[in-house]
Amino acid sequence: MLDQASQLLIDELDTAYFDALIEVTQDLLSGTIQVEDGKPSQAVVKRLQQLFAGVMISSLESETIRKAIGLALLRAAKIDKLQANHQLTPDMIGLIIGYLLNKLNKKPINRLFDVTVGTGNLLGAVNAFLRQQNKQPQELYGMDIDDTLLAMAGISFDLQQIPVNLFNDDATQGNLPTADAVISDLPLVHNQKSDQVDQNLISASIDAVVEGGFAIYVVPSNLLEGNQAKDMLRLITAKTYLQGFLKLPDSVFKNSNAQKAVLILQKQGGLAQQAKEVLIGQLPALKDTHALKSFFNDLDEWAKQLN
Repeated sequence: MLDQASQLLIDELDTAYFDALIEVTQDLLSGTIQVEDGKPSQAVVKRLQQLFAGVMISSLESETIRKAIGLALLRAAKIDKLQANHQLTPDMIGLIIGYLLNKLNKKPINRLFDVTVGTGNLLGAVNAFLRQQNKQPQELYGMDIDDTLLAMAGISFDLQQIPVNLFNDDATQGNLPTADAVISDLPLVHNQKSDQVDQNLISASIDAVVEGGFAIYVVPSNLLEGNQAKDMLRLITAKTYLQGFLKLPDSVFKNSNAQKAVLILQKQGGLAQQAKEVLIGQLPALKDTHALKSFFNDLDEWAKQLN
């Protein structure tokens, strides 16, 4: 339904798929189809009403809504040829981060904060996983410098009927709310050195985590390689324990230059301690179920040393 409705508005309003999707989801949320300057036409309004009538949002599970919006966002990325920073974080990455937070946190995660929340899919996926484990955070926080992405995130969470605190701001500037755990899919940056931006984001968000809390980032797979490695490691070890670095399967990324990894940091203080063995490796391909099972078994054993 989201795709059909968005396609109608693309043709009617001569707009991008992403913008049409925001308009459609806003209309769904308000229960009213917005008309400005006679557009969309009455014929299109009638067709949209017919599409909306077949959907009872209030009767749908929040995960069903999140995944439907996720599929529409994937469609937008393909049609609009969206830049990497406007594309959603895959659910598989959200599952991994949720799994790690569930295994590693000794205390309840009352506040979960995504410092580069984008369209909200990573925060939503991690929250859903923790809810399934009966460890749903009491408060969700998200920040992003892009107001268009933030608008999509807000509508998505509203449709899911999940309260969230969203801020249109630059996380590198500090003044972040305190959180029990921080997550982030670090954005690709084109207007300045990306390694410096990564350092600024990680530094600022680490300050927001409580002592002993975890900060888990999706980062370029070469983050700890090359010229920037020394400065990055100095930054990390000044305030946190580097507990793990897991490269994600190559199959997750179409572009070899977009290969990413999961960086696991624990803020020093409280009961935090450096793991005897830092978790370093590569997550198996999703199709290799035997290797995946073995990987998560090893991960469970590794996590015990931190508990």
